[in-house]
Amino acid sequence: MDFIAKLQLRYNDFDGQKIINNAVIFSLLENSQLLFFEQLVGSRWDWSCVPLVLSKINVVFVKQIQSKEPLHGRVLVKEVEDYFVVLKIYLESPRSEVYSIGELKLVHYDFTKQEKVMWDEALYTNLKKYIE
Repeated sequence: MDFIAKLQLRYNDFDGQKIINNAVIFSLLENSQLLFFEQLVGSRWDWSCVPLVLSKINVVFVKQIQSKEPLHGRVLVKEVEDYFVVLKIYLESPRSEVYSIGELKLVHYDFTKQEKVMWDEALYTNLKKYIE
């Protein structure tokens, strides 16, 4: 199952050549991830309930984003374990034209105890529904 995050491009996302700068891609991946977790946890998502730390990110730049057509992030779960998840996010057009592919490893972390913690059982089950 996929989750589709509808992303909003802004005027300042484009450079003088009217393409999106690669640095903006990281923000778009993060926005996709946030919308995905908001959908899993609920619209009142509180980071203190599901604190996540980005421990690894890998991005493949496939094609420049030049137009202002709608863009979305298609989010899949590549791997989920007791305390972390690896998301695979495709930034693509509505016609499924892929611009970038990101893999984000997110660790569920308790900042008070300064240690990784296991997923809540319901959240873990929901994450597994999105395994590619």
